[in-house]
Amino acid sequence: MPGSGNGTWCRGPPPAPSPRGRRAPTGAHEYEQHRGHEKYRDNEQNRGEQRRGNEQCRGNERYEGTGPVHDFLAAALGFPAVVFSFALVVVVAYWLLVLVGGIDSDSHGHHDLSDGHGSGGDGADGSGHGGLTGLVAAVGLGGVPITVVLSLLTAVAWFLALAGTVLLERIEAHGLTRTLLGAGVLAVAAVGSWAVTWLLVRPLRRLYPDERPPSRLDFVGRICVVRTGRVDSGFGQAEVAAEDGSTAIIQVRTDETGLTAGATALIFDYDAAGEFFRVGAFEAPFGTALDPGGPAY
Repeated sequence: MPGSGNGTWCRGPPPAPSPRGRRAPTGAHEYEQHRGHEKYRDNEQNRGEQRRGNEQCRGNERYEGTGPVHDFLAAALGFPAVVFSFALVVVVAYWLLVLVGGIDSDSHGHHDLSDGHGSGGDGADGSGHGGLTGLVAAVGLGGVPITVVLSLLTAVAWFLALAGTVLLERIEAHGLTRTLLGAGVLAVAAVGSWAVTWLLVRPLRRLYPDERPPSRLDFVGRICVVRTGRVDSGFGQAEVAAEDGSTAIIQVRTDETGLTAGATALIFDYDAAGEFFRVGAFEAPFGTALDPGGPAY
């Protein structure tokens, strides 16, 4: 290789810089090291792009319905909360109708009597409670309208079941274990709703004073008007007025004679076995025979 002007030898011009601003490798070892650095930078770039892609996928999933609203609906429609979710919808719809005036909230009071004056009841005095009202009273939730009790039971049970469903989702139970745990949550929600409702009903009873239900015995001591051709020991009907102004046709019997259509009589007893009233002849003051405000003798 030719020498320079000052008589010294050189190896030629220095190597050109690499496109990245670094000196190009000259030896085999340095070349392999350079290749390793390039590969590392490429891997880092690929990982960065992968992370950005994952973040975008997570964003898309959130957009497609994995946010708080979706989680709430999934829990509300999951077992065991779904058992009370549909009942809660009915309760909410009922009270909305009450608010707009479509339903009278007092139409379902805490006295559930299917009979009116002069019709059959659960007992001789008509004060027996049966059906759902009797069950509610038996578990200590009586004294308030049945609709209020059922609404409280449903709302509290739904909330407890929803909380239990969320907990079951977090522990990620599956299969038979998930079913058994769900049944346990359902039982806890039912018992818990009764306990909370029992506590809430106690102060609410002051807002709903106890009203004695209509009874057949209310007619005893009142006067009636015979509506059949005769009244004897085996046959007879009469019309009687109640306190609220309504009238009823009742079965009456007497051992006396002379009670014919239009005659007034005094009701003095009720036979629960035969479901009829015993009456006796009575001359009522004019205009008081069917006057609910008149005196009861």
